[in-house]
Amino acid sequence: MSKDFMARVFLPNPGGAYDPAPLNAFDAYDGGFSPAVGDVIRSGLDCYRVVSRYFDADANRLAIFVEHWIGDWPEYV
Repeated sequence: MSKDFMARVFLPNPGGAYDPAPLNAFDAYDGGFSPAVGDVIRSGLDCYRVVSRYFDADANRLAIFVEHWIGDWPEYV
């Protein structure tokens, strides 16, 4: 059985739904790493905090839900 899975990152939108986040590096994964709830991930100068995750093991999919991170990048705290 393969450990490969598809990951997508989502941001909440004002309508109460979620839109894909501009974190394309997380869109396709080999299963080797997945950010945990509370982790801060970065794309360019934009930082996001992981607020929840949803794994669908039957379909090898992972949804990562994030919010904009206003604080400093953790290495500078």
